[in-house]
Amino acid sequence: MPVQMGRLKSLRTFTTFFVGKSNGSTIGELRELSHLEGKLSILKLNNVVDGRDALQANLKNKKDLKELELAWGSEDADHSEKVRDVLDKLQPCMNLEKLTVKLYGGTSFPNWLGDSAFNKIKVMRLEGCHYCFELPPLGQLPALKELFICKMKFLRTLGPELYGQPFQPFQSLERLEFKEMAEWEQWVPSRSGGPDFPRLQELILEKCPKLRGSLPCDLPFLKKLSVEGCGVLHDQRATAATSTSTNLNYNSLQELGIVDECQTGLLSLLETKLLSRLRITNFNDIQCLPNINRLQSLALRNCPTLSYVVP
Repeated sequence: MPVQMGRLKSLRTFTTFFVGKSNGSTIGELRELSHLEGKLSILKLNNVVDGRDALQANLKNKKDLKELELAWGSEDADHSEKVRDVLDKLQPCMNLEKLTVKLYGGTSFPNWLGDSAFNKIKVMRLEGCHYCFELPPLGQLPALKELFICKMKFLRTLGPELYGQPFQPFQSLERLEFKEMAEWEQWVPSRSGGPDFPRLQELILEKCPKLRGSLPCDLPFLKKLSVEGCGVLHDQRATAATSTSTNLNYNSLQELGIVDECQTGLLSLLETKLLSRLRITNFNDIQCLPNINRLQSLALRNCPTLSYVVP
């Protein structure tokens, strides 16, 4: 005889819940489990009937949950309004520290995602949210330290909607990663008057083939930069010199990884005084590397025209 989850009212640990179809486990069975703590993954959310069904999970009342994963079995663009309503009704308690959303099929995110009242969220992961045209205002999350965004295939411009309303967005963000953003073309800075990422230490960009222009110019605490499979990024010094934005500030950079010759503009960052680790791959049009005598680690691969280095 299957266990009726609603009877386990004192249950504290329950890491994974699969939402069944009409004759299986419904998400409403989570309603009475108000003492759950630690991590909870709710999978196969495509089987949730509608927002009213999702509301029965009563996630707002699970005050001891620290990590929450919400995952659909597949993206569902044909019912994007229903999917958005489901995610809206799955709003968790504000004590949450880590949130992962996977394969969400809506075209926009509900208002609670990015609400500054979630002042304990440290880690956010948005994966496979293919049909969303823009990101929520995650810059308003005051404690956010790590942000991972992957496979948002319809997002073309990253701009003011990401930063939100605060004078200085992303006050705590230390690690930012974008992967497999097939249509992303432009990264627009905010107009806050200060750095958009004042504490960022690590920036990773992979497989964003249409991304053009420059990276954020003012990253005073950036220690690691890795760029692979992206579009043509302008020389950072040239960009700073011809714009009215804050002057280039990558002075804390210690580790630089560049893959593909379209990133030659980033080689100007070799002049950064603290740079100690360098990785360059797949360059067919580079003849020399200047000022690398301070490097502690150097990895070169498939750079056939490189003939010498300048000490």
